[in-house]
Amino acid sequence: MPMTDEDGMQLIKVDQVKIFKVVNELIVALQEQQPLQCMKLYLQACQAVNRIQNYHPVEELAYEFCSQALLIYQDDISDSDVKASAINLICCTLFNLNCFS
Repeated sequence: MPMTDEDGMQLIKVDQVKIFKVVNELIVALQEQQPLQCMKLYLQACQAVNRIQNYHPVEELAYEFCSQALLIYQDDISDSDVKASAINLICCTLFNLNCFS
């Protein structure tokens, strides 16, 4: 029998990997229209993984988030002022991450 809360609503079990995979899919869907914003979202997703105590199940996704942010920086940002700001954000984010083994 499915689990329900006190209001009778069915509870759905989700895990961290599923949540971050959905986050990745949402960012990919936005990437053509807003590449700079997507780069920032990927970096924020990395920071979210970094805040998880047991980050090992999603560590591979954190690598993917960082890789995608760097690819957007390389391929989709052409304005030099925006690029300077973006590389600063990328470096600061990577400096503060400790979720990589």
